[in-house]
Amino acid sequence: MRKNIVVCIITLFAIGYSANAQSREYNYSDMGYWGNVELSGGALFPGGEIGVSTTNGCRLGNGWAMGIGVGCYLDLQAVHHLISLPFFMEAKYSFHESNISPYMSLRTGFSITEDLTTGAYISPSIGVNINRWSFFLRYGMNLYPTDVQLFVSSVDDDLLEVNTTAIAFVHTLSVGVALNF
Repeated sequence: MRKNIVVCIITLFAIGYSANAQSREYNYSDMGYWGNVELSGGALFPGGEIGVSTTNGCRLGNGWAMGIGVGCYLDLQAVHHLISLPFFMEAKYSFHESNISPYMSLRTGFSITEDLTTGAYISPSIGVNINRWSFFLRYGMNLYPTDVQLFVSSVDDDLLEVNTTAIAFVHTLSVGVALNF
């Protein structure tokens, strides 16, 4: 019984603290901790994808924030890979010292797929911050090495099979929402 009361008190305290935190202004011009959780979805060329990611770092003041993050994206039509896990550094700049501010950000890092293929990841975005919420449009590009099988005609018209590695480009265009904390 005592344990249930303690859990209820802690839960009420957390709810009250959270409600107070949500009512305070969130300003990228202030220095301090920066984190977010975001949900996005959009077009994978061709196909579609949905994903979730989180970034944790610090607000550096003057509108700048930097952090490291990880995401999990699901290709709905499995065009190249079903699942990709990007690990990235993100830099974000908010243009105004107010509750509503346009921003731009850039993520760079690497991405791992379900078959452990590793590739480069780059993802710029533009959006608007509205207090603790961010709404954005993001372009993502992954570069993966992939095996390619070519058939080349020889001098005597025989087909030769050549195996090589090429770079596969996976492009996405997504919209999303993030909760900043």
